[in-house]
Amino acid sequence: MKRFMIILACVGIFFGVSLRAVADQQSAPAFSEADLDEAICAAFLDGKQTGRPAREQLLGALGLGPCDDGNAWTSGPEMGKRRDFLVVFRHPVEIGTVLAPSFQGPDERLLGTPHGRFVSILKPEVNGKPDAADETIWRVLPPGAVKCLDKPVKTRAMRFTCIGTEARGPEQGNPDARMRPVLVFRERVFDPLALGSQTAYGNAKENRPEYWIQSWAQPRLPAALAVWYSSTAELAVRALSESASRSPALASDDEWLPAGGGSLRPGAQIVPLALKAPALALKISGPEMWRIENGGALIPLCILREGESVLSSEPPPPPFRLNYDMPYDGFSAVHIYDKNSGKLVRRLYAEIAKAAGPVSDGWDLKDDAGRYVGPGEYMWKAFVRPPFKLTYELTVYNAGQPPWWAPPPGKGGGGWLGDHGTPNCATANGDMMWFGTMCAENGHVAIATDLEGNKLWGTHAVGYGFRGPMYIAADDRAAYLMLQEQITRVVPSRDFQMRVVFRCEPSEDYPWMPQGYDVTKGGAAARGGKVYWAINAPPENWFKSSFSADAIDPAMCLP
Repeated sequence: MKRFMIILACVGIFFGVSLRAVADQQSAPAFSEADLDEAICAAFLDGKQTGRPAREQLLGALGLGPCDDGNAWTSGPEMGKRRDFLVVFRHPVEIGTVLAPSFQGPDERLLGTPHGRFVSILKPEVNGKPDAADETIWRVLPPGAVKCLDKPVKTRAMRFTCIGTEARGPEQGNPDARMRPVLVFRERVFDPLALGSQTAYGNAKENRPEYWIQSWAQPRLPAALAVWYSSTAELAVRALSESASRSPALASDDEWLPAGGGSLRPGAQIVPLALKAPALALKISGPEMWRIENGGALIPLCILREGESVLSSEPPPPPFRLNYDMPYDGFSAVHIYDKNSGKLVRRLYAEIAKAAGPVSDGWDLKDDAGRYVGPGEYMWKAFVRPPFKLTYELTVYNAGQPPWWAPPPGKGGGGWLGDHGTPNCATANGDMMWFGTMCAENGHVAIATDLEGNKLWGTHAVGYGFRGPMYIAADDRAAYLMLQEQITRVVPSRDFQMRVVFRCEPSEDYPWMPQGYDVTKGGAAARGGKVYWAINAPPENWFKSSFSADAIDPAMCLP
């Protein structure tokens, strides 16, 4: 338990800096063909080297030459889950930004097991030949298409990683099997679209836009345009002056001033811009612009001065930190209390995966209702647990009779349960056990047995088709077989009489299973003739209309 005191009655939060690139500064690649150590560059599949790229493949992958699917650098024809593309330099090169729309960053799964596509650079202090599988020598770059470092860093190698959730091969149309083109700059650059928008215009009916407009709220001075394209074309770029008074979508043609352009080739490339003054928007046009939307990208680039920060629409980090040591890989929950009253003020989070070691969580000084807490003394608790461990004990399946339908001998006449799966729900009442399975084309979807597993009763279907119960609940009188749309009661004392006691009939007062509800996540219990059913519901939307449809008087509403 930790304690702390808040002595400020209000908290001010400020963020954001101005950004304006130097007009005559141009973005430059971080390296050239001569800097590449082609003999060491290689692809790896699940840690095993699969081959080295041809020179044209390597140059195309790094934006130093054309690249299309026909000559792309691949990891080979074998199947696998993890692919690493290793790029090694003859000497350290300085990197400020990596543009990689196809490598958006790792998606952290439970307890830090990553999957997805991400970029890493070799740590400066590492000597010798880099090992693509040794995570301790690599620094994973930030997520997003534009990975701008805090300051330029010198490195001898880069690693481009694709980790899937299952083993796949290139013959299955796996995009991870090919190294998608990237661009690497010495300068630190910023994408003004992070605080703006990009919209395609023209021929929307056939999803083939004729031009794009990129705009942002404050005037910017892009130095270049990064383009990922799948063919050859001529690109024209025009800019909307910062003095324009109308929205870019409404601006006339004479308000757009020439800003540059050039010839495009397949792959990643830079189109320099000739802007001498900041602009509010760029208009990009050319033949077959629809190819940009089908697997391509357009990213305007503003060069950052030394010490300038990247602008972001993300909120600043919370002003107060809660620090503790996680004793093991597991899950954590943090609650914050008023020290004097003991009242729970904030459920900061619950059941979040945390790796063993130091943890630093932020609190924005608000309560569960989103209001700032008052001055006072507060304490917090962290509740941790290790992961649940699944240990195989036994398989509940049949008592000497096959699960498919079979004639006597045998209690119940064979057909112990269904033929499409094992039991998915079970309960007990007295000396009787109940089992259910989701589907049975033959056999039974729900059965009752004695404590030795001998079947006493079964039913082929509950509801329509071959469907079986998702849950079974029981009290001392009956068992309740529960589907999404109905509940069927079974009374053993009445020769296992079955009767539907609830059927879903949605109404305004009783919507039952609206969109977003998940009946497969929950549970059920029964007691005293009542059934209790828990269903996973989506979080309540805080954004609500100020009135409902019944408040409108259509007769008085006029055009």
